[in-house]
Amino acid sequence: MDVLTTSTANLMMVSMSGDGFDRRAAGALALWHDTMRRLALIILPIVVFLVALAPQLMTVLFTRQYLASVPIFQLWTCTLVLAIPCVDAVLRARAQTRFLLGLNVVRLVMVVALIGWCLDVFGLSGAVLAMLAATAATRAVAIGRIASLMGVRLSAVLPWRPLAATTACALLAAVPAVWLVRAVPMPPFAAVASAAAIYGAVYAGLCLRLLGGAPAAPVLPAFQNATQ
Repeated sequence: MDVLTTSTANLMMVSMSGDGFDRRAAGALALWHDTMRRLALIILPIVVFLVALAPQLMTVLFTRQYLASVPIFQLWTCTLVLAIPCVDAVLRARAQTRFLLGLNVVRLVMVVALIGWCLDVFGLSGAVLAMLAATAATRAVAIGRIASLMGVRLSAVLPWRPLAATTACALLAAVPAVWLVRAVPMPPFAAVASAAAIYGAVYAGLCLRLLGGAPAAPVLPAFQNATQ
């Protein structure tokens, strides 16, 4: 996941700053939206599956003695969603390095301010919550900054409909997978493997149904090169 998101973001940044690229706001926004849509198609279903089947996965990988760590694992998995917007790459392409530095300082301050209280209230999960909250807050500020730089409203700065449709597909696909592992007694590994097969099939079918009718966007060179 880290290789995919980092490589795609870096190549998107290079494409945005290249000599042959349309540097107008419309061109940069279209490229950014295309990157987010394609990353979401991969990241969101993985996140939902890992969160929904966390107890079973933890049992397979580390035995039932580690089930208490499931909430921590689920929270850390949710941080992967924040990589979809690739805000750092967009801001770098727009020469906003000072703003990025300021955001990182703010995030550090927020983590320091929140982590003690979160640990006292939520235990070990509180450390992850502090990091998640600080990262989400700074991502929101970064998206607002990008909207200002590109001259678009917040309602248009992200591809809301494709992201919402992909999220719906990922969540709906988890329903039969979770039902299977709870309703049918199976060894942990067989349960995870069966749930993964059902989840993948249902997710693919829902995506073809809900997203297949949309006009196909040209393959993003940054995403294509990263996946290769």
